[in-house]
Amino acid sequence: MAELVKNYSNGSAIKIVYSYTQNVSKNQSTVTMTLYVHRDSYGPSWNTHCDSYMQLDGSNVMTYDGSFNIGTSWVKIGSTVSKTVTHNADGTKTIALKGFFDSEGLTSKLQNLTVTGNVTLKTIPRASSFTLSASTVTAGSTSLKVNITRASSGFTHTVKWAFGSHSKSTTGVGTSASYTIPESWLDAIPNSTSGTGTVTVTTYSGGTKIGSASKSFTVKAASDVVPSFTGLTFTRVDGAVPSSWGIYVKSKSKVTAKITGAAGIYGSTIKSYSISGGGYSGNKSSLTTGFLNTAGTVTFTAKVTDSRGRTATKTASITVVDYSPPVLSSVAGFRCDSGGTEQDDGEYISLTASFSGASVEGKNSITAQYRYMPEGGGWSDFSSLTSQQAVIFPASGEATFMVQVQVSDALTQVFQNIVVNSIKFIMDFKAGGTGVAIGKAAEVDDCTDLRGYSRTFLPDLAYMGGEKMSEGEKSLYFTSPEGSENVHNMRFYGGSATSPTGAGLHDGKNDSIVWRYDDVDKYMRFYFPSYHNGMVQLKDQLRFLYGVETGWTAAIWQPSKTLLRMGTKNGNDKTGFFDWIGETGGEYRFILRPSENGRGYLGSSGYRWNTGFFTNTITQSDLKDKENIREISGAKGFIMALQPIAYTLKDGDGGRVHMGFGAQQVAQAAAEHGMGDLALYQASRIEKDGREAYYSPETPDEDLRWGLNYHEFLAPLIALVQEQETRIQQLEELIQRKD
Repeated sequence: MAELVKNYSNGSAIKIVYSYTQNVSKNQSTVTMTLYVHRDSYGPSWNTHCDSYMQLDGSNVMTYDGSFNIGTSWVKIGSTVSKTVTHNADGTKTIALKGFFDSEGLTSKLQNLTVTGNVTLKTIPRASSFTLSASTVTAGSTSLKVNITRASSGFTHTVKWAFGSHSKSTTGVGTSASYTIPESWLDAIPNSTSGTGTVTVTTYSGGTKIGSASKSFTVKAASDVVPSFTGLTFTRVDGAVPSSWGIYVKSKSKVTAKITGAAGIYGSTIKSYSISGGGYSGNKSSLTTGFLNTAGTVTFTAKVTDSRGRTATKTASITVVDYSPPVLSSVAGFRCDSGGTEQDDGEYISLTASFSGASVEGKNSITAQYRYMPEGGGWSDFSSLTSQQAVIFPASGEATFMVQVQVSDALTQVFQNIVVNSIKFIMDFKAGGTGVAIGKAAEVDDCTDLRGYSRTFLPDLAYMGGEKMSEGEKSLYFTSPEGSENVHNMRFYGGSATSPTGAGLHDGKNDSIVWRYDDVDKYMRFYFPSYHNGMVQLKDQLRFLYGVETGWTAAIWQPSKTLLRMGTKNGNDKTGFFDWIGETGGEYRFILRPSENGRGYLGSSGYRWNTGFFTNTITQSDLKDKENIREISGAKGFIMALQPIAYTLKDGDGGRVHMGFGAQQVAQAAAEHGMGDLALYQASRIEKDGREAYYSPETPDEDLRWGLNYHEFLAPLIALVQEQETRIQQLEELIQRKD
């Protein structure tokens, strides 16, 4: 028994004597209370009525207004009462007790006697607490143990493991239980390699539920939980290759490679494919190559990626048989007699050709044939020809003959023409006196024909200045006859022995050099009068201008509404171009772009632009161009590890303050939080000659130039905001449940 007592200075006192019992399963206590009063030695005092009561937590549990007889000993007032109270959810409870007595005017010593006090009841054991053996488990391999600390040895528990729509419950648990999450449960996270599960421990006293508690844990997929596919099949695309050959032929065959039987695992789906090999690649489940340009074993690699970002890879090979087109290494023909003996005035032609080809595993045959045609006549029929064996056929000495040799195999045909001149003469005049030839027969009217040279027709006038071995310039003049509508006087000249000029063109009419070629330093220079607009025009496609009336100093102009392309080669002998385009449709935009997607760079780590001004910028972000897609993990730790700084630049812009990050610190934070090789930072090693090379981990920092791709911070920041918003919602729900 316990009591609350209030003693008054006049010798009177009042008290509540109380005790309580507890019901653990109902989380309740039953409190029993009795009110007592006494007065000083001048008692007793008695009366037929009074005003008295007891309260528990502000509510009357006993009232009494009957007779009393109070002396110097404790006197019970009214009846003993019991009241049941329910404890808080955690088993705690504090009650407020109050006792009151008034003699209703009998004596001041028994007037308004009051006792109050708070009583903290013994805490009733509630739901057991527990810990988990691990915060992260691998499905199918790691057992998760639940260690329970119970408030009463009589308590039992039901332990429930839940993940997605899956759950497993174990009843009658005392202090521990274990369970391994099956791999089949991973279908709850088809788009991620990890997810959150929950362990709930419910405490029972006998058959009565005391309470429950929950904890979260992470379930991750093992590294071998990957998609699968049956294999990579190949189908020949024969093209010109006879299908009966049944082989792949270098430079003539193509192949279609196809991924078969691709499937996800435990709920994942196939999101992307890739096939590469033979110098070709594609991002679909099948790939038809261009012509196969490598002989021997050609290996293809196939990869499938599922919705978790996991990949599976297989390789398969085909054999490509070597092939090269027929080679016509030499063709020779000369005039001869009927027996094949060479004669300048022979009425026959001897023809010999040397050729070869690829056998393609004995499936390919090489054949050759020839035909001939006199000048001004028609072609003869084809006749067969054997390599390195001469054939002889009649050919009039009065005519020059074109002879054509054709070499063919099943896939390619090559040919070569040669000219066999007419019979040789020191000088010959064509009948009628209208043509002359030196070293050959005269065949064409109005022509001066030199053996071994192009023909010069008599109406034209050309003459050479200087002598054959002269050290001075040698010139060829082109002039128009006097009285012409447009009089021209152009001189094409070869440079003197003392000049670096190899050749040039002089305008005699205006007495000015048009162009000259320097064959020492290997460049060509064009000259224009300073008082006139200058322009070099290549067909109608490209013009170089200077001094134009618009006020330009110089300009390169492409007037044909297509594109202007400029290019260069790199150290791997690869050529890259960039294009300046005027669109011919759509929005009619002007576009500066690389000629291949993603090929060019604008500046580099060691050679940066100062400032860029743009109305809009768009960064490539097409899902079709991406693979290994996954949710961002570790964003919180990474973002919280960053160190924002304010700074000024050493090579400055007027001392203005910038805000951002140090790239080295960002790289360190990414490494410490397992973010992988992030593209948001880059380091290059600058060589003494200005070349740049990607760094390796052992490269000293003083040899590196660092940079950041600031827009790539957006994704981890958004991931962190989403994570915080989820946490805020959970806390708000928890607060609402407590209220």
